[in-house]
Amino acid sequence: MNPPFVVDAFAAEAALAEALERRMRGERFTLRFELLDDATAVASSAIGALIAAHPPGPARRRALDALGARTLKFGGNPQRALTSRPPAQRAAMRELARLAQTIVVHSCWEADDVAAVTQIWRERIRIEPPPVVPVAKPAGRADARAICIYAPGVRPDITALVVHALDDGQWRSRLVVGDALACSGSQATHAADAEGALRSARAIVVVDPSNPGTALSLARLGKPLAVTVTSGAREYLDGVAVYDPWDPRSIREAVAEACEAEAPRIRPRATAAAYPEQPRPAAAPLVSIVVRTHDRPQFLARALASIEAQTYPNIETIVVVDGGAPVDAILAEHPPTQTIVHPAPLGPVPSLIAGMRAANGMYLAILDDDDVLFPDHFERLVGAMIAADGRLVQSIATSLYARAEDDGYRIFGINSFLYRVARPDRIFTQNGAGPMALLTRRDLFDLSGGYAPKIGHAEDWDLLMRLTMHDDMVFLPEVTAAYTIRPEEETSLMRTGGKRMITAMQYMIVKYSLAARPVVERQRLALYDELLHVGGVPHFPDPLPIAGGRLW
Repeated sequence: MNPPFVVDAFAAEAALAEALERRMRGERFTLRFELLDDATAVASSAIGALIAAHPPGPARRRALDALGARTLKFGGNPQRALTSRPPAQRAAMRELARLAQTIVVHSCWEADDVAAVTQIWRERIRIEPPPVVPVAKPAGRADARAICIYAPGVRPDITALVVHALDDGQWRSRLVVGDALACSGSQATHAADAEGALRSARAIVVVDPSNPGTALSLARLGKPLAVTVTSGAREYLDGVAVYDPWDPRSIREAVAEACEAEAPRIRPRATAAAYPEQPRPAAAPLVSIVVRTHDRPQFLARALASIEAQTYPNIETIVVVDGGAPVDAILAEHPPTQTIVHPAPLGPVPSLIAGMRAANGMYLAILDDDDVLFPDHFERLVGAMIAADGRLVQSIATSLYARAEDDGYRIFGINSFLYRVARPDRIFTQNGAGPMALLTRRDLFDLSGGYAPKIGHAEDWDLLMRLTMHDDMVFLPEVTAAYTIRPEEETSLMRTGGKRMITAMQYMIVKYSLAARPVVERQRLALYDELLHVGGVPHFPDPLPIAGGRLW
């Protein structure tokens, strides 16, 4: 198994371009966030100013305890309302989580935190034991009276929360293994000799706020431990004192408990099962994909190249050229199985219908000429369909925002908003499935009646309404395709599709009576009123900025 793609949560935005490139190459990667819990991050950012403002004594202790209780105000804002996770960071973490195959964490605490921030499905999060952290075992014996605050590699502001919480006569002998800056303004001693500090320790305070591996390694020394609740160490160790790393009172109580305790015991723990891989099916039924194109040769080539790059071995590609500029050179370079040419444009829906009539596959898919599939798209969707014995499957399509530049189109934003499962209970008011991320079995497609010739627009949504009347959607919670949005172009859907969308909505309201479902009908009419208010022009969510390079 490849090592995980490790991302510092504070640098999540910068990591997006690499994650997208990995998926473009068909790489399915495991992701691990280096994630500091929010309360500790906020408290640690304030500790320096608080220590500078209050000399040692009762006033400093009261200020520290207020910081731990999260009752202070900063710039007029309540401490509990502050966050170290701005919206852009949270959005980037969500995008990264959707692009990843699995997210690896080291504890249930971390799994809950990651799930809350990324809004990812829990089955995509795997808990696995942490790597061993090297700890030098002290030789010989010593008069164990000191409190060892063990924090190698931990940020000094986080260590300072523990160091200054213990600025009390009860713990005069404190040896800090870590950054010397954490001892500034304290009577604690910075210990350059880690072995000596551990040998002299009556109890060890493990400062690491996010990795239980340090506590697991120190537990083998046979000394009592106080560990952070956020690291998840207590999920691996029995008999440890636990503290909130942002709360001085909690720290003092845990250290007092550890001083009276025995050495912790390592608890056996089973490793959680990995997110299941669908095996490649023994047989590979034919997949037919219809690519409709009109006057966008610069995009057609990359769409066809993404089909050629598929790891699934049995694909029939049907290109429907709906008038416009000739694409003979592109089709010669990326030859499809079949080509249908309309000398004069008939429109996007007749093009789809013509392509589907020519299709021979057991499974049917569509791809507009400006969208693309990741290399494992059909392998994943067919595998999910067969594993679930289903007839309709949907994955997630990420949306790439692009603009024209001198050397071609460049990606400037990303937003994977096409992730909502198409379900019969909400399909009449919400279409969150990208058409390029769908795969339908032929018998279900025929049962539904296929694409409606009269609708003229939103034909994928109309078809989904009928498909989900006959069968449930199998949902694959992975990004396997990309939808292209070019908001600045005059010909883009955002500028040209308004009237057609209103007409299509009127058609669907008449076609699908919801008289027996009055609540859903009210929701649909409210959606239609909003559509009229904005002139039918779709509003896409704002993208997360990304320097994603050129569209491939």
